[in-house]
Amino acid sequence: MAGRHPYFEPLWALLAVLCAVAGWLVATALGPLAPGIAPGTAGGASAASLAAATLATALVGAALGAFLSRRKRSDSWFGSLIVGTLIACGIDGVILGLAVAGVEGAVSGMVLGTCLALPLLPAVVCITRCWDSIGDARRNSLVDWAQRRAPWSVLAAFSVVGTTLAAPPHAELLLLAGAMVVAVHTLLDVVARRRLALFRRRTLRPTNGHIPTVDLGLGDELQAELAPPLTPFRSREEPAWVLQGNLAAATEAVERALSVDALCVLASFAALVLYLG
Repeated sequence: MAGRHPYFEPLWALLAVLCAVAGWLVATALGPLAPGIAPGTAGGASAASLAAATLATALVGAALGAFLSRRKRSDSWFGSLIVGTLIACGIDGVILGLAVAGVEGAVSGMVLGTCLALPLLPAVVCITRCWDSIGDARRNSLVDWAQRRAPWSVLAAFSVVGTTLAAPPHAELLLLAGAMVVAVHTLLDVVARRRLALFRRRTLRPTNGHIPTVDLGLGDELQAELAPPLTPFRSREEPAWVLQGNLAAATEAVERALSVDALCVLASFAALVLYLG
């Protein structure tokens, strides 16, 4: 697999942001459950304890991402993801339980936080699946950018769904931000797929020794669209532009990204309808 990019898609950052959002949503959901955390407790957790719980969850997510990114992809990832995610939200519940009811509320908070983490698991698995494909294509190519966008689209869709279910303060801002990310990424992937369709309709011929002007990211084939000679003194056609990569492989990769976009759009749309309804 090609080398990872030094920015934009490190797994520790993805899981840190995901767990931070999840931690805040779980903390918000646990607030009204204070009597369940410790019978006889009135009121919820303070803003400081909510912030501490969110930060702790983000740190656990970052540690989990750093741990997984240093290991080769294997079936053991799935177990590590499940356990790490449950631990992150369990810690979230422990901090809130301590803030609300002391030691007595820590155990109940851990149980409730772990249970509330269960809806987070599909998003974590999907994000890591998308992240694992990053680096297959050449850097800054058409396919590379489509693969980089995919995990952040999943994260944005999760934010929309989670915000709808937890109804935290300023929910409208979170919903708008998440929906905008999903919409923009989907539009960019649709444009990329459209460009590939246009390339397939062009008359391209194999060429050698020319600098590519469009890099698909997968495959090393060089194809050019030839332009007629500019002057009557030139009898050879010259490349108007050069395409590098395999069209079929690039189309398949972008269509996979579009399938992720479709799921994110459906989930976000359903969540928005539920929230507005």
